[in-house]
Amino acid sequence: MTDQSDLFDASASLVARTSAGTPPKDNGSSVTPSPAILPFPLARRLGKVRDVANKLLTRTTERAVEHYRRQVTSALQVHLQVKRVPAEDHQGEIARFWLAVDCEVARRLYILRGDERPPVS
Repeated sequence: MTDQSDLFDASASLVARTSAGTPPKDNGSSVTPSPAILPFPLARRLGKVRDVANKLLTRTTERAVEHYRRQVTSALQVHLQVKRVPAEDHQGEIARFWLAVDCEVARRLYILRGDERPPVS
């Protein structure tokens, strides 16, 4: 059985090395660096998702829709850069955001048609 103080010292050392910018040493244990956490994922920003969905529904031409999508995508990329999200995560975050917007658009279209609820898939 491991002594609790040894675990505390090991984790404190790991936190100190990680916050100092040096990766933890691989000493044969199963310690792996934790993934970056985005506190407010784009797809969970419901106000933004609903606002974008509403604006997409008011566009009258396909060209206007595509232009607006490019504008929003560009703004989201800048937002992620400012928040220092790793570049390799940008595409996935933005894809999940647009999936949430598409679901919101579909929900609103069902409501506009007069259906009480969208079908559950």
